[in-house]
Amino acid sequence: LGGRHLGGYIVPGLRLMNSALFGSTDGVRVRVEHFTGSAALVLGRSTAQAVNLGLPAMVASLVAESVKRFECEHRVMPRVILTGGDAEVVSEFLGCPFLLRPDLVLDGLVLAEFS
Repeated sequence: LGGRHLGGYIVPGLRLMNSALFGSTDGVRVRVEHFTGSAALVLGRSTAQAVNLGLPAMVASLVAESVKRFECEHRVMPRVILTGGDAEVVSEFLGCPFLLRPDLVLDGLVLAEFS
């Protein structure tokens, strides 16, 4: 509101979540693959597909729910900015407007003054 940053979320990356499944389950030993475009909108038909489609869908669901809650509370659509290494993959699963800035943290470091 008014151009101010009101907060956000930092969540584990897709590879970290995949590693958690890999390390904590016997049957889910999946190599990370990313699906884009219309392939991102289908249901997985194998364990590998289900994991590689399910993880970014889970993050996209968090974004969608956060947008909905923000809209209800503030009566305005928030500006969604996706950043980080998996931003582009997650963006394929979103159903709301967003700005894709995968290197936002690095962009900020360029502007920072170090003394």
